Amino acid sequence: MQLKEAQLYLNGEPVRHDWMESTIHAGETGEASQRSRFMETLPNKASYAVEVADPDGPLENTDEVTVPEGRYFVLGDNRDRSEDSRTIPEFGLIPRSAIADRPWLVLWGVDKGRIGLSLGASP
Repeated sequence: MQLKEAQLYLNGEPVRHDWMESTIHAGETGEASQRSRFMETLPNKASYAVEVADPDGPLENTDEVTVPEGRYFVLGDNRDRSEDSRTIPEFGLIPRSAIADRPWLVLWGVDKGRIGLSLGASP
């Protein structure tokens, strides 16, 4: 797994990365920043919308990581503001035993159209 300029690579191959939109946001300080949204489609056909503000930032350009069996690399959808496996050692790779369940419903999000969206079979 690796990120290069916000492009996700799995086993050395780029994951499908389709641009959705770019917007300008005013942050808490009032300073404007551009953000882009992409739809990533994994090899298993699962798709996720991701948001990136700085494709040149350190979290969007990682070293290649080999994920050992029984561990998981988790990656947030708001890539510049996510605390996920890229923030090693603070977060790092997750052991299977630390995963309690699979998310199945979007309860809240910036994209109001996703609220209530089913992500798979309910528990």
